[in-house]
Amino acid sequence: MRTAAITLSAPVSPAWQPPWPAGVVLRFLTVGGATVDVTGDGDEQSENHRWTCSGCLDTGPYKGMDAYLCETRKGANQHATTCRALPRPAAPDQR
Repeated sequence: MRTAAITLSAPVSPAWQPPWPAGVVLRFLTVGGATVDVTGDGDEQSENHRWTCSGCLDTGPYKGMDAYLCETRKGANQHATTCRALPRPAAPDQR
C-alpha cells in the first residue's frame, strides 16, 4: 500500500480576497460582509487571543479563560453569524 506525502503551506488568499493582516490566525465573514479577525499566537494552550470585528469594531476577550483559542474562535464565529455591520470603507486616496 502506498501513501502520499502531504505538504502543508501557508494559506493563500483567492484573487478576490486581500491577504490577511499580520498576526491574524483566523478570519470569519460576517452577515454584513465585514470580517471578524482572531489575533494571537495561534497556540491552543495560551490565553492571549482576541477577536475584533472590522464592521462594528466590537472585540472579544484578550486575557483569561475566554481568551483560549477554542473559546475565542467560538466567540468570533458567534459574532460573525449575527453582525450586520457593513465593512468600513477604505480611506480615500489623498493625492
